[in-house]
Amino acid sequence: MRPKPVAKPVQAHGRPAYGPFAEDVGELVRMRYTKLVVHKAGMLPGDRVLDAGTGRGLLANAVARSFGKCTAVGIDLDAAHLRDARLNARLEGVAERVQFVRASADALPFKEGTFSVFVAGLAFTGTRDIRPVADEADRVLVPMSKVVIVDAARPKGPDPLSDANAERWKRLGFGRVSVQKVTVLSDGRTLKALFARKLAGDEDEEGGDEGKGGASDGES
Repeated sequence: MRPKPVAKPVQAHGRPAYGPFAEDVGELVRMRYTKLVVHKAGMLPGDRVLDAGTGRGLLANAVARSFGKCTAVGIDLDAAHLRDARLNARLEGVAERVQFVRASADALPFKEGTFSVFVAGLAFTGTRDIRPVADEADRVLVPMSKVVIVDAARPKGPDPLSDANAERWKRLGFGRVSVQKVTVLSDGRTLKALFARKLAGDEDEEGGDEGKGGASDGES
């Protein structure tokens, strides 16, 4: 597992803070990153979104801010991050539509068919095998749900979006599964995005891949 970054307190004076990644990469990259994950998930009114590895709530709060009729649940194992995420939600004015729960993405405390969208951003960096995460996502997602995962890996390091991990989504019955390069970060890691959709029982994979537009938009 990746080492935990040094915790930075949420900023005072009424502004949310989302931790080292959001602060270090700059506002422009942060906006592109959140747009890629959140907007390309194709949210619809009434969607219930699960943000796995939410950290300080960057994606969960962005969902609630961008889609007023959606609700989001962010999960993380770090109690301090969850505390900051709740404060960020209040500062963003979305606390009524976001919930933060202490839980692991490979052992979700939710019933089957609870969510319609699964997102994760830099939640599994340094993890070689996220197939258990795919298993749990499959359990808690309803048919036609969408999955967007963005993560980073070094050239010879553990890759959470490897071909083997992507294949697991296909075997679970997800269609339109694609993994695409988004950009190379300043530290040499490659940022990639996985897109997938949970098919209904009588649906095939025809109809194109919605993910391809998402990845190219993330670079523009």
